[in-house]
Amino acid sequence: MSVAQAVAPPQAPEPSLVAYAQEEQAEEEAAVQWVAMHVDSAIWNGSESDATRIARLPVGSYFLVLGDSVGGRIPVHYWGSTTTRATDGWVDAAAIGPIPAPGADWVQPIFPPRRVINDLGNELYRGDPSLPLVALTFDAGADRGASLQLLEVLRDKGVRATFFVTGQFADRYPDIMRVIAMDGHELANHSYTHSDFRKLSEGQMRSEIRLATASIESTSGVRIAPLWRAPFGSRTARILEIVEEEGLRPIYWTLDSGDWLPNATTDRVLSTVLGRTVSGSIVVHHVQPRATAEAMPRIIDELRGRGLELVTVSDLIGP
Repeated sequence: MSVAQAVAPPQAPEPSLVAYAQEEQAEEEAAVQWVAMHVDSAIWNGSESDATRIARLPVGSYFLVLGDSVGGRIPVHYWGSTTTRATDGWVDAAAIGPIPAPGADWVQPIFPPRRVINDLGNELYRGDPSLPLVALTFDAGADRGASLQLLEVLRDKGVRATFFVTGQFADRYPDIMRVIAMDGHELANHSYTHSDFRKLSEGQMRSEIRLATASIESTSGVRIAPLWRAPFGSRTARILEIVEEEGLRPIYWTLDSGDWLPNATTDRVLSTVLGRTVSGSIVVHHVQPRATAEAMPRIIDELRGRGLELVTVSDLIGP
């Protein structure tokens, strides 16, 4: 059977979460190609209740239906993306909604590229302002603090976020790394020691990046997304060139929640995030402040109430 590469839609998925289909002629046989306009869906390695979740389908992913639903899950083949390898698995039918046969006039949608906003060079500053998508991001480089409380909130609310983690944090808290991975969040590089890259040699920068990736992947058991955030937000054009030479996309932020400030409180974090978040925003928080964990339920509810969808940085960027 043939498959199509995962792509993202130009707008938020319809609430109905209806999946569409088309017939595609393969070299020797016809295959049915389905595109799921889902919000968020997991791939499991079986239809049983004790099956293991092996990947996530990002918004608007293409996949092939391989058979009929069993136990509420549909067997599929997923082509893959920058963060998830192609694989066969099972998708919860309820997560994607009904899959009707396509009408005679149905054609495959053409998804235009995202109009993302860059800062220095190719460093991402904001997602497409025309799409109601927001990426909540969390930097992890100090102590564990209220990180488990934060993860519980994200789990209860069904939110997937991007965690920029230092290698030292990963080595110190492998239990937290496993929880982040098991909850389906996106993991990204935040250097190994959280040093100011402007004070490092080129060799030291490359070492920081490579060691961080190794620690994050070994403790979490998953591959990182090819994304990097500068410690302290400290970077130059040359630093970003080195980061890209190492195969990572530099990510900045549209909005700083201010949760790291000495006077940060739950109310101040709420006021900052809710008062300044707009479509396409990349919002930076940190995992340890209790103010962040306590503010997060209301942040999530109110942003969703405005019609904003909370996605990972990779989903914000699009294909």
